[in-house]
Amino acid sequence: MMVPVIFDNGIPHAYGSIGVPTKPDIPAYFVVDFGASETATLTSPFVKSNDLARLAQTNATVNRPVGLENQFFAQNNVRGNLQRLTIGHLTVNNVPVNMSVNTKGAYASTNFSGTVGETIYSRYHCYLDYSNYRVILEPTPEANKPFPERETYGLTLLASGADLHTYTVAAVRPGSPAEADGFQKGDVISGEDGKNASELTLRELRDSLSHAGQHHTLEVQRSGERQTKNVEVRLVSIER
Repeated sequence: MMVPVIFDNGIPHAYGSIGVPTKPDIPAYFVVDFGASETATLTSPFVKSNDLARLAQTNATVNRPVGLENQFFAQNNVRGNLQRLTIGHLTVNNVPVNMSVNTKGAYASTNFSGTVGETIYSRYHCYLDYSNYRVILEPTPEANKPFPERETYGLTLLASGADLHTYTVAAVRPGSPAEADGFQKGDVISGEDGKNASELTLRELRDSLSHAGQHHTLEVQRSGERQTKNVEVRLVSIER
């Protein structure tokens, strides 16, 4: 399969379309974004002009950025589902997506419909033949599998400090297992399973809280006091 690309200010774009109930073929102009860790994120003007909040939204909870609020590419999204997404000659079905509610920044732009990201591309062997203005996609065994639901324990963690080993809870998702376990915004994770924070990476810490059924002991600093939390990881869907 091939995706013909157009370079717009040096950024690869491609024409495509989406399908939702009562609107099976909505034209779209996508950014081809291999760095975006999502299937697709639709801009707020595209969402509004095509009534996607009514036709495709699955969860009205707004997922907001933490620590990146002032960045041009910051996102404020609700979740939705597309019956079909086409980019170039590639078509995928039943795709969970982000739908922006931004009022400023990149995702409030009318210059493009959204970004298509690596959660779609990772299902293919991708060859970036930009000299010939195309991306070539070869399906892997993952290509025809249903897209999994996005799930979360409910903690948003940020790394700070000179060595980036200060792990602060920047947000707790309402109604999440993390909230039920008593975590609060501003908590600092100082250790996990006998390791000090200095021995952990942010990726390791986040990963440990993404596998349902695992048990972990977290050391938490709150207002100068130390707490120990024995956590059994439970995950909730952000799709519904």
